[in-house]
Order: sequence, then structure tokens, then C-alpha cells
Amino acid sequence: MPDSERLNWLGVWTGAVFVGLVTAGFFIVSGNVSNDVPIIVVGLTWLLVMTGWALWAWQRGKREMAIGVAAGYGVLTLVSGGQCTLFVSGEVDAGVNALTGFFLYPVFLIAALIIGGIASMLSRRRDRKGDET
Repeated sequence: MPDSERLNWLGVWTGAVFVGLVTAGFFIVSGNVSNDVPIIVVGLTWLLVMTGWALWAWQRGKREMAIGVAAGYGVLTLVSGGQCTLFVSGEVDAGVNALTGFFLYPVFLIAALIIGGIASMLSRRRDRKGDET
């Protein structure tokens, strides 16, 4: 993305939404994985898939999607204590688990959409004022 081009916040947000949906599906399906496979192996596999997706998008010129994938995966890992992204099998703390990620991640996505919209609106308004002078 050239320096003169603006970051498309909606593209970043879309990448984060896709990460949430795909990770939720993977989390549900991973319950069927054999208990012989350590959870950290499944988590690292999922990390490699997400990394590959972000790199693929970056190389194709879809910078916003790559940023959204990386940011979405990171936030989802943080809000769930690693349980949604399959780094731990049980609760890390009394209040941090997959259910927390299930409810908190959409709240973060909504907040990001609102903040990104406000930032874009203010940026456009600033640019229009700069063009008038």
C-alpha cells in the first residue's frame, strides 16, 4: 500500500470478522480431535494456518485483510486466554475462557467498526478543509 493511500478500516475489520467466524468453526470442530493429540499441537497448527492466511493476503496486495487477520487472531487469543485459539484446554483464570471470547470479541468488533467510521469521517472532513484553503 503506497504511503499516499489510506488504510481501509473496513477491510481490516472484515479480516477480523472472518478470523472470528473461521476460528469459531475450527474451535467447534476441534472438539472432535482425538485426545491423543496435545492441545498445544492443535493450537500451533491453527497459528500456522492463520499466519499462512495473513501472509497470503499480504503477498496478494490485500494489506488490510492481512492486518485484520493478524489483529483479529491476537485479540481473540487475548480475550479468551488462548482457549479459543486452542493454546490451552481449560480456563486460564476464573473469568477468561472461550465463552468470554465468544461474547467479548463481537463487542470489540462493533467498537472497532464505530471507531473506524468516526476516524474515517474526521479524516475526510480534515482533508476537505485542507482542500478549501
